[in-house]
Amino acid sequence: MPEHWGVSSLGYYANISTGATPDRSKKEYWGGDIPWIKTGEVKYKEILETEEHITPEGVCNSAVTISPPGTLLMAMYGQGVTRGRVAILGVSATYNQACAAITPKETMWNKYLRYFFIAAYHAIRDGGNETSQMNLNADIVSKFKITIPEINEQHQIVKYLDFELERFDKLIKKAVDAIKLMQERRTALISAAVTGKIDVRKWKPPEQNK
Repeated sequence: MPEHWGVSSLGYYANISTGATPDRSKKEYWGGDIPWIKTGEVKYKEILETEEHITPEGVCNSAVTISPPGTLLMAMYGQGVTRGRVAILGVSATYNQACAAITPKETMWNKYLRYFFIAAYHAIRDGGNETSQMNLNADIVSKFKITIPEINEQHQIVKYLDFELERFDKLIKKAVDAIKLMQERRTALISAAVTGKIDVRKWKPPEQNK
């Protein structure tokens, strides 16, 4: 770590809270216009849409919080790949009790923090509580140690990663497309051989180099 960077607990640089779930038995609390997020929807990308919505009555009669765009969410529960994933809200939304809402203070940028947690994903998962099936909680999240560059450097890091990762994503797409094409050709070859479209009666395997 560069000497001019700092290290501190997340709770010092951000406010952390958790969500809630309105009573499922109250139909009047569900099906409204207010987005409500489950941990399975926290998948690193900006959250613009949600599977479920609640009503103003659901907000008023539960402990849910409406957080503004830019809030960073972390999934605290999940034995699969879910626990430890993060995403940034692109819209005002509520969320369940398995999500930690992280609102950085002025010296911390949410997009830098998102990349930091992506890099620290495995360490975050190891920071769970074994007595609760390795789930996280707000207290554990607030104690995570984070590296703190100057705010301008945080912006430079994000700008650099956005550019470089776009290049990687394009290369990955090309590789995936190439693999898909090879798989299609492999299947076509098998089909052609077993339906007689290829005459293999005079075919011999190539001699191996001795």
